[in-house]
Amino acid sequence: MEGEISKKRNVLLLGAGAAISWGGPSTSQVTDLILGRLEPDTARNTDLNFTNLIYNFLHIKYSQDPTYKEAKINFEDIINVVEELILFYYEEEKEGGKHILPHFFDIKPDFKRDLEACFKNEETIYENLLGSLRDIFSSISSRVHRYSWHYSDANFKILPCEQHIDLCGRNERSYLIGLFHSWAIKIGLDQSFIRAYTLNYDKLYKVLFEDFLNRICETGAEIFEGFKNNSPLARDIIFKRNQHCHFNLHGSIYWHPIEKNTQALPDSHFIIDNAPYSRSEGGTSMVELEQGKPFLNSNIIAGFKKMQRSFISPFKQMHASFEMDCLDGDEIYIIGYSFSDLHINAGLKSALAENQKLKIYIIDPSFTKDSFRKLVTEVFPVLYKEERFVNGENQGIRIPHEYLDKKINIYPLTFEQYLKFENGLV
Repeated sequence: MEGEISKKRNVLLLGAGAAISWGGPSTSQVTDLILGRLEPDTARNTDLNFTNLIYNFLHIKYSQDPTYKEAKINFEDIINVVEELILFYYEEEKEGGKHILPHFFDIKPDFKRDLEACFKNEETIYENLLGSLRDIFSSISSRVHRYSWHYSDANFKILPCEQHIDLCGRNERSYLIGLFHSWAIKIGLDQSFIRAYTLNYDKLYKVLFEDFLNRICETGAEIFEGFKNNSPLARDIIFKRNQHCHFNLHGSIYWHPIEKNTQALPDSHFIIDNAPYSRSEGGTSMVELEQGKPFLNSNIIAGFKKMQRSFISPFKQMHASFEMDCLDGDEIYIIGYSFSDLHINAGLKSALAENQKLKIYIIDPSFTKDSFRKLVTEVFPVLYKEERFVNGENQGIRIPHEYLDKKINIYPLTFEQYLKFENGLV
């Protein structure tokens, strides 16, 4: 036991960019999906007239800003508008309720009329909006399902959820897995506690890490997902920290929302399954943590209300675990994360300020001069001391870009490029 406790604690924070090489969609591709611009047959029941109405509204809103660029609008912006509309019409549903957003339609006065014209049935606008939000989540889940792997077979072949769906070719997959294994050994994951946190909605890296531990390390170790007997186990998420884990900080397509769960905490609204959740199963309801501000109890978190949604189990325990691992981890690998979530950034900021032994590795091809400034101002203000960092003067210098005596190391590469770089192939 003493040997285990002395193991390094390697923390991995996995954003959308960490899944792209394995067939995962980029943020812009998810946006195109729910707008019907990309593979409309996989958008399930999403009302494309409705989502495009929201997009066009945002375009009008943002175009009033001289610095606006169309690429600024993504699927989370659209979800945020839908949630604001739900709250607006929620007040109409209540007798004597007051509109919490009386100014919402000022930007485009005929927006309310156009919105209500999208729904031609006997349900209220509020009910239609809830259904539309569920459909958007369902479309995203369907797209994630197409690349997410949820188990390895007895011969260590990592399989996608459905054998006929595979966005990452078999040969390419084998090549990537080989690079991944070599990298994992190089950074010492075979001698560490793997503490993985994903902002994606899949089990991809849980499968990859288990495959690595079983095939390369031959330990037979499992990666703890936060569930036992299909139900979330809050105590183990927080207190059993000397073990490998893979936690979905923003939920998973394999989490199934339920109305009640008597086997866990009263506010634990999910069970886990190897099959992705389907809206047809039912079980989604409105949750109200703040009076007058309900939100849809969804298995995945998107939009701008992540903090509010993260206060139900098992989200809140997983976020607590992430905070603790940031504060006492040895190394943090931040892969494909755009630093757009303030609640995640807060944990990273505390880690750099208080964890003296910590080393941070950032892998993201989008790092530009503007990205450096964002990282400095929003996440690691201590880097203001590094003038060349703020000025972006390290562009074109050898990789990695190193700061604070190699405490922060930045690789402006895709994860696949990074794996090749670390394996001496570029």
